[in-house]
Amino acid sequence: MGLLKNGVFSRLRREKTSYLPGFLKTESSFFNMSIIKTKGMIKIKACIFDLDGTLVDSLKDITTAINHTLEHFNRPLCTREECKYWVGWGMKGFIESILEPHERDRETIAEFVEKYRVYYDDHIIDYAYVYEGMTEVLDILYKQDIKLAIISNKPERFTTRITELLFERDIFTCVYGSNDEMLQKPNAEIGLRVLSELGVSPGEACYIGDSDIDIEFAKNTGMTSIAVSWGFRNRDELLEYNPDYMINHPSEIVDIVLK
Repeated sequence: MGLLKNGVFSRLRREKTSYLPGFLKTESSFFNMSIIKTKGMIKIKACIFDLDGTLVDSLKDITTAINHTLEHFNRPLCTREECKYWVGWGMKGFIESILEPHERDRETIAEFVEKYRVYYDDHIIDYAYVYEGMTEVLDILYKQDIKLAIISNKPERFTTRITELLFERDIFTCVYGSNDEMLQKPNAEIGLRVLSELGVSPGEACYIGDSDIDIEFAKNTGMTSIAVSWGFRNRDELLEYNPDYMINHPSEIVDIVLK
């Protein structure tokens, strides 16, 4: 069987990984399965989500805003794929990644950040949309008394605005973006604060995200990590960081949490 020769399959088997199918309405295959590490099962009482690339596809708006900024400073424009890999480390880290090392002084970074913020603030959901199936999943979880929250490295002002514009705000107990009060992901500080607000232990919560930062963050806080393949990183890259679950469609979150 071809799959037995697949390097990913072999590595996962050595790690005593088991497989459970999601309820995707597609032809069954290895790539339509959730990948689950063997671990003690604890009832999940809270789901905490990343924003960009997990709940919302915001990449076109981000790319447009950064290119507007680059054009203003007479810099070469970037592609959607380049922006995809810059997103995740917060505003300062994002801007630093597009500057040359010798340009990363505080004043230059501040100028780029301000230009980006002004434009993005006016165009925050020109193209952004909630991933297909996610609204229904959130509704199911909420009606089953699963506590919901958002933790993003996106500036808190933008995180809150997008949430208010694209979701029913009251379904989330709390929404946090990057701020000056707490260290951002993958540091556990903000995660532990949210868990305290939700009234659950790390073992009773899962963190759902689309990047290595999100997987590391979940591990640092002691939460179950659920990596998603529809965001800003590819599946094989995410598997290298050994998430507890690897999923291909939002519906699989329900499979995992309400099993």
